Amino acid sequence: MTAERPLIALDHRAEIAAIHYNNRSIAPLSLPGGQMQPYYRAYRLFSQMLRDPQYTMRLRLQPGDLVAFYNRRVLHGRTGFSNLGAQRHLQGCYVSQDGVFSNFALLQRNREKV
Repeated sequence: MTAERPLIALDHRAEIAAIHYNNRSIAPLSLPGGQMQPYYRAYRLFSQMLRDPQYTMRLRLQPGDLVAFYNRRVLHGRTGFSNLGAQRHLQGCYVSQDGVFSNFALLQRNREKV
């Protein structure tokens, strides 16, 4: 599986629309020589900022907890885990943004009819 996309994608107003960051799957970049060092310097600074406590939130989930977030606007990850004999089951799923907005619009329309 491969994909190419900008690390930080902008919308038509030049505002951040999505962040695509996965330090485990980034491939070597094909940049002109003069852009290589500045890019990796910025990439490293960005990576360090992501781990800075002022930009992070840690949440310990309990059995049965659910966490949901907008995957294009919230960077997420997991820290280390020591099970100490307990079993761990983590299940993820993705929901289409268009599907959510469509269902919300239908619910609003039905609500107005009541």
